Amino acid sequence: MLAAVSYAAHIVVTGQLTKHSDSIALGILQLSACGIISLFVSLWLESPTVPTSSAWVAIVALGILCSAIRLVVQTVAQKYTTATHAGLIFSLEPVFAVLFGYLFLGEVLSIKGYIFWHFIRRNAAETCKAIRAICRIKKLTCRQLVTV
Repeated sequence: MLAAVSYAAHIVVTGQLTKHSDSIALGILQLSACGIISLFVSLWLESPTVPTSSAWVAIVALGILCSAIRLVVQTVAQKYTTATHAGLIFSLEPVFAVLFGYLFLGEVLSIKGYIFWHFIRRNAAETCKAIRAICRIKKLTCRQLVTV
């Protein structure tokens, strides 16, 4: 629960900060802070070893593509959308993980996994419908709804 609240706070605060500052610099600052904190926590809790040469390829790819570029692009994109939309998009991360895992690696979930996958997907779709309905009723754009 604490992780969900922290992540929601991160999305809201990032959305507010990008409206008034350089979003690329903010993304780089977030990435640097995360890297430094992670380094100290890993040195404190883990027994680091030097990775093999084949592991470096995965480390660089995951570190640059999946972390650095994603975080900076997310921060820049949040400048042009609301925290509500950003939260909905990020809630679909498990849905895309399952989809791409199946398409690229042939991974298959258990029945329980597919049931929860469906619940996540359905919940995001219903939330989007509810937001659009509120906007129509109040005769507002969704951006105006968030600022009301």
